Amino acid sequence: MAEQRLDLLLRSIRGQLSWYPGHMVSAQRAMHSRISGCDLVLEVRDARAPFSSSNPQLEPLVNRRKRIIVLNKTDLISLSDQEKLKKIFAREPLRFGNATTQITFTSSIESVRMQTQTRNEISRLVKLMQSSVPEREFKTSPMLALVAGVPNCGKSTLINALRVKHMPTERATAAAKTGAKAGVTRQVSAFSISESPPIRVFDSPGIFMPTFADSDQDAMRAFCLSATGCVNDERFDPVLIAEFILWQLLDRRVGDTAACAAFAGVDQLPRNIHDVLEACVRRYGIKNDVSFETPLDRDPVLASVSGNELLTFSAQSINAAARLFIRAYRAGKFGKFCLDDLDKPPCLSALRVHLSRGEDGLD
Repeated sequence: MAEQRLDLLLRSIRGQLSWYPGHMVSAQRAMHSRISGCDLVLEVRDARAPFSSSNPQLEPLVNRRKRIIVLNKTDLISLSDQEKLKKIFAREPLRFGNATTQITFTSSIESVRMQTQTRNEISRLVKLMQSSVPEREFKTSPMLALVAGVPNCGKSTLINALRVKHMPTERATAAAKTGAKAGVTRQVSAFSISESPPIRVFDSPGIFMPTFADSDQDAMRAFCLSATGCVNDERFDPVLIAEFILWQLLDRRVGDTAACAAFAGVDQLPRNIHDVLEACVRRYGIKNDVSFETPLDRDPVLASVSGNELLTFSAQSINAAARLFIRAYRAGKFGKFCLDDLDKPPCLSALRVHLSRGEDGLD
């Protein structure tokens, strides 16, 4: 039963990830025409899914053009994972881009309240951009760079951080539109980020592949993109993604299981996701309200449920608990770790074992 349930969920996640709205079609055409005049491509990826958040559709567009891969939101992965990624990209540059590809790391801190570390990261990125193009090219015209990547990986936020750091306030162009929801940017837009040397970047909408092959590796990629918020939350089953995060914690043994257990209000983290979510329903007093929200920027309080009130675990309350669980993961409440396996290619075999453990499964 658990195996059948898993197969249904895998087919479901693949279908949900086939999210290719009309603006992506027109945006890809605009990118294709715009990139021909660009000196450099900044490919932004989510550091929590450094391989899953790549986009194979960029490869023919980039061709032999110089590229910098920006691994964003590195404040949400461990220092050891960062070191592994540096070694991987240094060891196999042709696997992850052409010979002129370089990588750099940036944090997810909003530009309006950049901390010292983030400012230093932005400065390093600008220097890397400057060194990627011969200095003589800056004398007559600005350097042109295209910022590309999957939805909600932080492209527009990165552009705004570059503007705040290197452009005088009175000369800065309008800010790039940002939002927590995937797919906020709908068209290719231009922004000046530096006057000396002059640098102009083009923000572009996040683009997915229109279809995915029927494979476990693509299903794992779908899990990673959904868990990190690169896919609109309305496109997937929140309980499924919560189960994937739980599998990462318990079976891959990454992250902080004690912190996750404390978040759910239990002494030991259960293997069954429904037990975890029911614990969240009890702890936070979640009712049959699909719009339930609990702030994550302060310590959670116990549910104020009267002793005579019967608390039921409806589909709505479980789904609300799953969304709360996912938001907690995205906020780094369960530790810092990569969802992609940095030691070997993604594979769902271990996930199948986890979900097929009798009473611990999804049946």
